[in-house]
This record gives sequence, C-alpha cells and structure tokens, in this order.
Amino acid sequence: MLRVGATPGFYGRWLQGCLKVLFVALAVRTDSPIRDARDLVERMKKDPASLSYGVGTSIGGINHIGAALALKAAGVDIRRMKAVVFNSSSQAAMAVMGGHLDVVASLVNVAVPQVEAGKMRVLAVTAPKRIPGVLAGTPTWKELGLDAVTTNWRMIIGPKALSTVQIAYLDEILARLLNTPEFKDDLKRNDQEPVRIASGGMRRFLEGQNEQFKVELTELGLAK
Repeated sequence: MLRVGATPGFYGRWLQGCLKVLFVALAVRTDSPIRDARDLVERMKKDPASLSYGVGTSIGGINHIGAALALKAAGVDIRRMKAVVFNSSSQAAMAVMGGHLDVVASLVNVAVPQVEAGKMRVLAVTAPKRIPGVLAGTPTWKELGLDAVTTNWRMIIGPKALSTVQIAYLDEILARLLNTPEFKDDLKRNDQEPVRIASGGMRRFLEGQNEQFKVELTELGLAK
C-alpha cells in the first residue's frame, strides 16, 4: 500500500517494479446463501451493512479496497461496509469458513486451496481477465460490468546512493530473473502474473498508484 500523499523522494531509488502482480478474490463458504457476485451486490445495495467482510491485515489495505471498489462501482455506500480486520487473510478465511463472517476478501492464492478443498466458493476476482486453473470459471468484476480492477504488486527498492551503472546492472539481473523456471513455477503455484517495469518507469507507475489509492481511500472515509 502506498502512503497517501507520499512524494517520489520518499521511496529511494527504484530498481525493478512489479516483478509479480496479485489479485483480490471475494469468497464465501460453500454453503453460503450468497449465490454469486450479482447476488452479493444486490444484497449490499439494499443494505450496505447487511454482510460482514473479513480482511487481512488492515482497514484501507489492498484486500479492503479490492472488496470496496466493485461495490462502489455498483452504487453501494461503501462507508457502511462491515469490515473485520485479522492478522492475516488466512485467519479471515477461517472466520468465514467457521460461519462467523459472511465474506472474505483476500489475495487469490489464499482462496484457491480452500476452493480446491471444497470449503469455499469465489464469487469474483479483481483481475482484468479470468484467472486460469481452479478459478477459470470465476468471473471478473470487469466482465460483470463493474470497473473494479485492483492489483497488488511486489517491487524492489534500493538506496538513493545507487549509481546509474549499478541500477542498469540490477535491471538486467532482475529482467533475467523473470525468465527463470523457478520464478515461473512460483508464479504458477501462487496464481500470480509477471509484469516488468524497469527502473526508468517506476516513478510514473508509483505516482499513478498513489493517485488511485488516494481516491479510493478518500471514498472509504480513510483519507482526505
């Protein structure tokens, strides 16, 4: 999560951005009365406080935003959402499977094992296109007509003192990393996608992310 209002100088020198991107899934117990994503939206439009959401690990984090963005796009008053914070997304999923909460918002790789075990159903994902494999039959919010693509990402940051030569060298090494069998296997195991943004494009990327999160957090009532 980017700090709202942060300036580019806060981040040091950017080496490689988005080595991998991750998406958020909204999931329920297998026997939940919530039939699908459209049913979820309709219930929330009637009463935004009618369902409880488990999120890890903070209010305003990517999981919370991933749940709220689609609901906002559907016209739900997201400030009235009931979000319960856990120390991890796995704990939030356990609470939903135990019947204590209605929905869990988590990264996809937390939900997939529970789907495989027959314990949960994923209603929708925040990816721009369907995720192959276990969730191939799960719709994206985008295809349901809601502009709610939300991504989490991993990046590498170095100290400001790095020279141009050092950055170029590390850019090359990290670009090669993306093509290794080990890295590709890790992506596949965790339902993630590779995206490379070299150091030269990181300022623009982070500034865009900062503006996006600023808007979303403001609409949640968490930032001004």
